[in-house]
Amino acid sequence: MFDWFIVAGVSSYTPSLHPQGHMNMWYSSPLTRFEPHLVTALLAIIIIFGVSYFIHVKRKHADKESQWTSTEEEKTFQDLMSKKNITLKKLLELEEAYDRGELSEMDYQQKTEAYKAYLHKVKKQLNEFLT
Repeated sequence: MFDWFIVAGVSSYTPSLHPQGHMNMWYSSPLTRFEPHLVTALLAIIIIFGVSYFIHVKRKHADKESQWTSTEEEKTFQDLMSKKNITLKKLLELEEAYDRGELSEMDYQQKTEAYKAYLHKVKKQLNEFLT
């Protein structure tokens, strides 16, 4: 009685979800024992996590950088401190050169006095800056 319904010309062919070439590549790969959709999902999660982490780190770095933007006073202070440290290193190098005999007594005295005068000037500016 319902035989016409079954033979109504409806095709039973359903197209495959993946092309045969992709299927052959999958079965010949070392990942063949894993579920292919799970592998794809894990790969997508790893990529999304990586991009999200990169964006998070960039934003965090930008936030820190915005917190530490130097004002003109901070730059001046850092400049004076570097001048002080460089002058102290130069005095030490000068003393070592004199101890090795590379400088005469008069050269050593002149350069030492010049560096000490400059160091005194820098320290005075630092003290004025801090008070």
